[in-house]
Amino acid sequence: SSRGWTLLDTMADDGLVDALASIMATADASARDACVTMLHKLLNNVLLHPTEPKYRRIRETNPKIASTVLAVEGSRELLMSAGFSADGDSLVLGDSAGVSGVRAALAALNRPEAVLAARQRALAAPAPQAAAANGNSPANGSGSNGVAVAPPQAQLPTPPAPAAPAPPA
Repeated sequence: SSRGWTLLDTMADDGLVDALASIMATADASARDACVTMLHKLLNNVLLHPTEPKYRRIRETNPKIASTVLAVEGSRELLMSAGFSADGDSLVLGDSAGVSGVRAALAALNRPEAVLAARQRALAAPAPQAAAANGNSPANGSGSNGVAVAPPQAQLPTPPAPAAPAPPA
């Protein structure tokens, strides 16, 4: 995309996806929504003011942060995956840390269902080693553009033709 990142880029960090899955699994919808809203605000502030130190530090002892964000499992891990690191009672995005992790976290928060669905598809796909073991590899010509091909499925037996109606007696 023109922004230099895509939704699929977020899949590169399993920690981010694990954190997002934990947040989205929160049973209390109002707590989850409040957490996601606050995470959006925190991460957007970093993008809007990337050189402003106050937006690159999140005090874990702040009552609003503690009760809204950190009370939801996975939120701290999501911030860590975005590039924040622990520094005393705060999470800090260091001066040398870029904002690509913040962008990836925002992309994941904006489309959590798509990110989690993409992970399910990736987990369901056969591993490249398994495809190669089955003889399906680009090296032997059975793959297309480096994509492994699934082995052919067994043929199901053809159902018998319907019986002809019996002649009238």
